[in-house]
Amino acid sequence: LCQKALRGLQRRHRVAGIAGDAQDRGGGRQAGLARQGIGYSVLCTGKGRDGAGASEQDKHLPDISGPVAEPGRLEHQRQLLRQLCWQVAGVERRRAPLASALQQVRQQRLTLDHWPQLQQLHQLPPGECLELATGDRQSLRGQVDLQHRLVLAELLIEAALFRSESRGGHYRTDVPAAQPYWQRHTVQQRGRVISTAPIG
Repeated sequence: LCQKALRGLQRRHRVAGIAGDAQDRGGGRQAGLARQGIGYSVLCTGKGRDGAGASEQDKHLPDISGPVAEPGRLEHQRQLLRQLCWQVAGVERRRAPLASALQQVRQQRLTLDHWPQLQQLHQLPPGECLELATGDRQSLRGQVDLQHRLVLAELLIEAALFRSESRGGHYRTDVPAAQPYWQRHTVQQRGRVISTAPIG
C-alpha cells in the first residue's frame, strides 16, 4: 500500500486534528460527526434535566477495549465507538461518563497507533510502497478508518468534558447554566493542551 493510497484514505476520512487544528463551533462539529458516522446523539436521556439516572449511565458505558487488530473485530469496534459517543456526548452530558469515555478512547487509539503495519505505513518515505497481501490490505484500510474515528471521538469527548457549562443545544446535567466566561471558542491543536480563543 503506497503513500498515495494512504492519502486517499485520509481524504475520505479527513477529520480536524489529524492534519491540522480543530475549533468547536457548535453545529459544525455535529455535522462533521454525522458525516463520519460517529453517531452523534440528538436525543435526551428521558430522565429529565436534573441529572437523574446519571449513575446508571456511568455503569453501562460500552467497553471499547480489546484486540483491535484481530480479523472480524473492526466492525464491532466501530459499533461500540459509535454507541459510546452517542451515550456520553449527546445533548445531555455529564463529567464522570465523559472522563471515563475519554480514557477509553485514548487508550484504544494509543494501542492502535502501535500496531506494526500502521507504524510501517506512516514511516514510509514519499513514493515508496509497502508490499501487502490482499487480506492485509483490507485489514490495514479498516485499521486506518478506525484510527481516524478514534481521533474524531477523542476530539469530541475532550471538548465536551472541557466546556463545563450548558450552552446552546448541549446540556451538562452537572453544570446546568451557561457561564459568561465560556462564551469563547474551544481550540484543539495537535501537541497542545486544549484551550479557548475569543469569538470574532
